[in-house]
Amino acid sequence: MLQEIFLSLYMAVGVYLSAIVCGGPFIAIVNEFRGWMWKTQFKDKFAQQIARMSIMGFWGFVFILAASFLSMFLIQGINLDKLLVNFAPGHYFPLLSLLGGMVFLCIYYLTWKRLKRRKLPHWLLGLVSVFALWLGVLGCINLIIRLLLINKLHFFADCTWTCLLLDGDNSWPILGQFILISLGGSGAMATNYLLMRRQKDDFGRDYYRSSMYLSAKWAFVFPVQLFFLIGFSYAINPSYQFLLHSSRLVPLLFALLFISLPGVFWVLLLRSENPLRNKVSLLLALLCTYLALGSMFLYYFRVLNSV
Repeated sequence: MLQEIFLSLYMAVGVYLSAIVCGGPFIAIVNEFRGWMWKTQFKDKFAQQIARMSIMGFWGFVFILAASFLSMFLIQGINLDKLLVNFAPGHYFPLLSLLGGMVFLCIYYLTWKRLKRRKLPHWLLGLVSVFALWLGVLGCINLIIRLLLINKLHFFADCTWTCLLLDGDNSWPILGQFILISLGGSGAMATNYLLMRRQKDDFGRDYYRSSMYLSAKWAFVFPVQLFFLIGFSYAINPSYQFLLHSSRLVPLLFALLFISLPGVFWVLLLRSENPLRNKVSLLLALLCTYLALGSMFLYYFRVLNSV
């Protein structure tokens, strides 16, 4: 049981960081476009900070992958050659797409001032990065689904990179939930990131008040995945008695609690005249979103073990 809890929390870290890598750039290009069209400098600065936050999240994600690699292949002694023997060149598409998207995201961030007066090409750089990142995520999700469903090394057979994008009947619900986690989780992280950058990037109290409100509004996307979680539970077994077993009911209740609770803290932020003073509420909201992911993973593990 402790091993399942630890694995769930560990996976939640990786999913949260990958969600920020994908959701942050989307929020950035949306707000840069709004700032560009409506001549609002606050939104442009906000977009720049969110892009930087996503790049930092990427390096955190790389660290998690490196730690997983050391655990799987060095400590647990998994044979890497045996795992890669059935890979075809097309199966590396998700990784290449993610790396390409990150390269474009870095260029997008680093050229912010240089292309200040040429917003269209700069905004298109951000759009390309978002497109590449999400293609990579879709390919990764489909690849993982195939692994879970087939549980054999030859699951790669007859599946090219187009298969990873088009053959996604089993992954669309998970992709939908990941989109909500990406946007809402990035908003929740942004409220804390702006708070940490307040002393280094002193853009004025009015900017941070406006940006904190904007981040909190994006964060409200996170609780919407509650419907995906309930829908998943019903799809697995329409009978409510399926959930009465404590091994499934307890993590589900914790997931529902931690998904809903951050909304209270974000409402307090939106009602506050000085949102920068809500440090404890913002940190607790971020912690709850993380615990919600951990509880969901634990619930999914228990469900998969019972079907």
